[in-house]
Amino acid sequence: MKRLMIMIVLTMMGTVCYPTLYTNNYLGHIFFDRLPGARAESMGKILSVDRGEYLLSQSNPALLADSQGISLSYANSAPYYNYDRDQFESHFAELIYDTEKYGILSLNIHHLSLDETQMYDPPMALVDDQNLITATYAKRFGHTLRAGLNINYYFCNYRNYDMFRRNDQTYEYTEERETNLFFDLGLSGKYHTFNSEHIESDIIIGAYLKNIFGNDITKLGLSPRDASILRVGASHRMLYSHPQFAISDHLIGLELAAEYQNLPGYDYRTGWKFGTEISMLDILFLRAGYYKESLDSMPHSKEHVSSTTYGAGIKIDLRRFNNDFLPLTISLDYSSLPQPEFKAEAESEWDNFKNLSVNVRYLSF
Repeated sequence: MKRLMIMIVLTMMGTVCYPTLYTNNYLGHIFFDRLPGARAESMGKILSVDRGEYLLSQSNPALLADSQGISLSYANSAPYYNYDRDQFESHFAELIYDTEKYGILSLNIHHLSLDETQMYDPPMALVDDQNLITATYAKRFGHTLRAGLNINYYFCNYRNYDMFRRNDQTYEYTEERETNLFFDLGLSGKYHTFNSEHIESDIIIGAYLKNIFGNDITKLGLSPRDASILRVGASHRMLYSHPQFAISDHLIGLELAAEYQNLPGYDYRTGWKFGTEISMLDILFLRAGYYKESLDSMPHSKEHVSSTTYGAGIKIDLRRFNNDFLPLTISLDYSSLPQPEFKAEAESEWDNFKNLSVNVRYLSF
């Protein structure tokens, strides 16, 4: 099984060998700078081995294979630098359904409202919104291997301006929509490393390739635009339990995680991420992390973008209070982090961007 995992990861690394994306344009918001969940934001932006149980389809679809019941999630992120919340806001909604026999199905939507704040050339366009609709299928194979596939439909609405025609000093424009379809592949393996009366531990190894065929997602913004992102990570978690604390399965837990990110064929956003989480009574979760990613050589740009991250979360399992009469769990995660700074000299101080994530899961139906 270990050899199979290594062979698959090497195959994913070799899938794309031509220049790939993500210069400093608005696609970066949806793939790098505004992650779906507060947990990932808090733990150094680690995605390939995110144990958050929800908002995982854009992290690593393979991780959905361990989902149970039916789950509904929502996340909100704002503001964006000096724009007000009503000018730029990120919304993410996800529905997960466990078929029990045939695997996990998920449908999620990532919507960014831009309110005419982003202009690019060519063409000269004001982007009104971006949308990413993703259908996911994930399944477990044996006790160790998980696999997941995303089918992504991307569309953005924008106003295409003609710079040579004027009408009463007002530029004329046409309302247009750009669409594209691309696929993601995720793999993960879970290995139990130690189990005793009071302690249990495991390791998750994950690999995630976004846009496996290197599709040209958009004609707007700077080039190159054919995008593939490879993320490979590992997470080690230890849980300690004691019979005197029957209110919870575990008294305390500790997770350490790391991830390597690379855009095959292009030296941009390559970097390392590190994260940790401490859990208490499976109710309170404290998180911290750090990431450092390379940037391109555009004028006035920094060589790297890096930051320390932090956040917290709570999880309420109602089964502990009603003898399984209502098998429902409610999770709430929050982060408030400085805006990533890409220029060598910061222009001003911006408010923190805040990410609030909520999940409700029904475990029996």
